[in-house]
Amino acid sequence: MQKLKKGMATIRREGMKTSVKKLYLSEIHRTKKDPNYWKSKISGSTHIRMGKHVISLQVLNVETFEEIEYTRYYEKTLINDISNELKSDHIFLDVGANMGIYSLLAANITDNVYAIEPYPTNSSLLLMNKFVNQLPITIYSCAFSNSREYMELSGSDTGLTAEGGASFTKLDEKNRKKDKKVKIYTQPGDSFLQEEKVPTPNVIKIDVEGAEDDVIEGLSHTIQNKNCSIIYLEIHEDFVNYNDMTEKLEGFGFNIKPLDRERGIIKAVKDKHHK
Repeated sequence: MQKLKKGMATIRREGMKTSVKKLYLSEIHRTKKDPNYWKSKISGSTHIRMGKHVISLQVLNVETFEEIEYTRYYEKTLINDISNELKSDHIFLDVGANMGIYSLLAANITDNVYAIEPYPTNSSLLLMNKFVNQLPITIYSCAFSNSREYMELSGSDTGLTAEGGASFTKLDEKNRKKDKKVKIYTQPGDSFLQEEKVPTPNVIKIDVEGAEDDVIEGLSHTIQNKNCSIIYLEIHEDFVNYNDMTEKLEGFGFNIKPLDRERGIIKAVKDKHHK
């Protein structure tokens, strides 16, 4: 009963999705007893199959391995859909690229891949993975939002760890003490892409840990461009409303298809008849 009460308190404090992911990352396979982990640890890398492509990912520690395994097991639908939709002449924009799994997937299909990742550890891992796989990815260590300002990006203070939960969202004081904070300059994606002369992406993947509303607002002109046809969005319902986000994309002329409702992953496809 005590464990149940403690578990319910954690869910109320952190939200169902965050709690489930933490449970997975701490318990599944009991990673340090998993022979696959030690095999990856000794070799320094592991491999993940994405459609007909295989990519190599650097394994620095147990947390990196767990983040890869989480993607491998729980994001198969998203992996397969991107593999099927992306074409060799497409431009792919990965906002919240983390260690670069989806950017690496895309770079096996098209030479036009742009990865946005503000968290220093993640962008370093992404750079390592890019060179190990020898794939064409343009990496920007920056953050998209709806305004130009400096903000604190919070992530777990665990050293060289792939940080899938790094967020601009304010945390309570109890958790704040455990977090490593990095000052990041944010700016609207529209102005950034224009300044960097990045062509309008055909396919965008957005996973920004609760900052979805601000990121989409800052990318609104790009999203409404006729060349932008598909958006993959992970909606973090601990921080933003699912219906609000889908209605916003529908207002921009997209039809919504849930890919994984439990995890808030949607596919938004531009309605060709929308004006």
